Amino acid sequence: MQPTVNPTQPPPTSAPGRGAYVPQFGRTVAAVGVPTSVLILAGIATALALSFDVVANPVLATIGIVLSGAACGVVVLCYLWLDRWEPEPPRLLLFAWLWGGVAAVIALITSLADTDFFVSTVIRAPIVEELAKGSFLVIMATGVRRRELNTLIDCLVYAGLVGASFGFIENVLYLARGEDIYGTIGVAIVRLATPFLHPLFTSLTAIGLYIGLRRPGTYAWLGFMALGCLGAILLHMVWNSTSLLVHFVLFVPLFGGAVALALVARHREQKVLLAQLPGLVGIGLVTPPEAAWLSTLSGRRRWAAEAEELAGKQARQAVGTFAGAVTELAFARDRFAHGGGSRELAERHAELVSVILGLVRPPVPPWPAPLHPDLGGQPWPISGLVPVGGGPLSPGDAFWNPIPGPP
Repeated sequence: MQPTVNPTQPPPTSAPGRGAYVPQFGRTVAAVGVPTSVLILAGIATALALSFDVVANPVLATIGIVLSGAACGVVVLCYLWLDRWEPEPPRLLLFAWLWGGVAAVIALITSLADTDFFVSTVIRAPIVEELAKGSFLVIMATGVRRRELNTLIDCLVYAGLVGASFGFIENVLYLARGEDIYGTIGVAIVRLATPFLHPLFTSLTAIGLYIGLRRPGTYAWLGFMALGCLGAILLHMVWNSTSLLVHFVLFVPLFGGAVALALVARHREQKVLLAQLPGLVGIGLVTPPEAAWLSTLSGRRRWAAEAEELAGKQARQAVGTFAGAVTELAFARDRFAHGGGSRELAERHAELVSVILGLVRPPVPPWPAPLHPDLGGQPWPISGLVPVGGGPLSPGDAFWNPIPGPP
């Protein structure tokens, strides 16, 4: 059966042979941040060097680094837990973390001109800090890096790491200002009670970006992101200008809502994958056993561990690459299904199909895969799926079929 040609899609690409292995489909994206990351790392060192508090109180600064690092570590682990279904390239995550240092440098330099406490705390700090942190998302939304922003979780993770890094450095500087170790511990109790504060503010900018990226128009994302950043600035101003009672009454529910939104978004990623896997099986990109093992995180881990035990680390990497490509492809097809397709997305769809077709995948473990609870313990429902009209399609037809489900 010949698929219908959509004129909005790019010309078809010939499928690579099964022996053509593309190990890192995100390598181009990851390599972009290498020289920039070096500069950002230098910026963090400059921020610490410029701080009189750190230089004058190395012991208290060290205590601050330990305490702030422990709190920040919890934040980072939470974001990495959210980013499990389609993990972001490690170098871009490092890029986000280091950019928090750049934002801290900008905030530190602009604070040198502060003369009035209210202006510096309620006006200058929220505006400068949120613009500095949010600028990383502008970088992510331009060029080849934009293809990494597939879901709300992606946007939240990058924003969260920038905010966590900024908060880490800011807390170190605050803690170093204690008059003695008791003062430092006292400040720590106050400062480290809100390790998610800066990530929470920056998340508003990320939500605006995510909404804008799914709106028509070349620069729609920039307008929605600006609205999100404005919300972050206003929320930051409220925090800096109100009492502890207002913090408890207003920000505790906001924090709870943000956590709930992140959990729902993470759960939706799996729902999208489960909905799209039958179509990928139907067009021959994924086998039914592979789909079963990809449907749960525990299944992916066990498949990767089994592959490494049998064939080494390269086999484990192949499973990870395959799982990442299939998941991102599912997200792309979901966007097509909901009217969010574009020529750029169609090109990315073709690239991901090329990766999957060219990847030599290790065999799945010989025992049954762990099934998702939503399947109710029943056999994997796509095992007998066949395309409409008869036998299986050629895998190459997937280049012409960005719409979910069998053609």
